[in-house]
Amino acid sequence: MNIGVDIDTCFWDALRAYLNAKHLFPDADVRLYRTRKGYHVVIRGVNVDAWTALEIRRYLGDDPERLYISEVRAKIHGKPPKDILFVRKFYGGKWHERREIKWLE
Repeated sequence: MNIGVDIDTCFWDALRAYLNAKHLFPDADVRLYRTRKGYHVVIRGVNVDAWTALEIRRYLGDDPERLYISEVRAKIHGKPPKDILFVRKFYGGKWHERREIKWLE
């Protein structure tokens, strides 16, 4: 399973989330991306269920609105919460892609 964390605040919050994710999951592939409005932390290859992943997202500082939407949709549909992060968005008449920050490795 992959866990995605959307951080629309400052770089230091994103860096904290990235480092905490690396500490929590030392064997996972953890990456930090710059987006149009903030940052994405993506943790690949984690063996947890969707509800645990939601709590990890909360702990790492995921966007509270995004967490709320995941929880409400899951409760309405009676299914585990989904974790969706966009790689590319169309905004303001053009496409915006997230870019990986590689100097952290």
